[in-house]
Amino acid sequence: DRAFMPLDGTQIQIPMMQQHEHFDYFQAQGFQAVCLPYAGGRLQMYLLLPDSGSDIKKLLARFDGGVWQNKILPQFRNREGTVALPRFKLNYDVILNEPLEALGMKRAFSADANFSALSAEKLFLSEVKQKSFVEVNEEGTEAAAVTSVTLRAMAVMQPEKLFEMVLDHPFFFVIGDKTTHSILFMGIVSNPGVVVPKF
Repeated sequence: DRAFMPLDGTQIQIPMMQQHEHFDYFQAQGFQAVCLPYAGGRLQMYLLLPDSGSDIKKLLARFDGGVWQNKILPQFRNREGTVALPRFKLNYDVILNEPLEALGMKRAFSADANFSALSAEKLFLSEVKQKSFVEVNEEGTEAAAVTSVTLRAMAVMQPEKLFEMVLDHPFFFVIGDKTTHSILFMGIVSNPGVVVPKF
């Protein structure tokens, strides 16, 4: 057990997992990051921890897809050190109608939609929903995501020196593909003792 300080500033005692090993590691002004590879080597979990007293929102404001691929990923170097992190479990459930419309799919949600290649019946998108789940513990990581699209009443599913990094306050994680640099899952762990509905 170790102390963890959630966003509200309180202190809780939680079980922490710890390992001393060679990891791909990166430290920059304001945060440190480590890469934990999965079996097979293609998928990896990246943990980004803001400095103590820093705000996770400030850390995230510095990143976008280009910064992640071009400025963060190339900085990781193999180093020996210790990583301690809590077990955590997150669930995420979101309706994607508004973001998809903002990206240019307004017509698909209107009476002007054209899904004639799918059906002779006049169809339009009524709801696009995504659910995902991530659990990290001593056994590894279990993660899944599903996106459902509802056409009226019908749903379709598409599936140097030793470092020490103790994740004892809110942190950011990314599960990514090493080959394509694609981000498969990401989230903020602000209180690992609580399963939160959003990240």
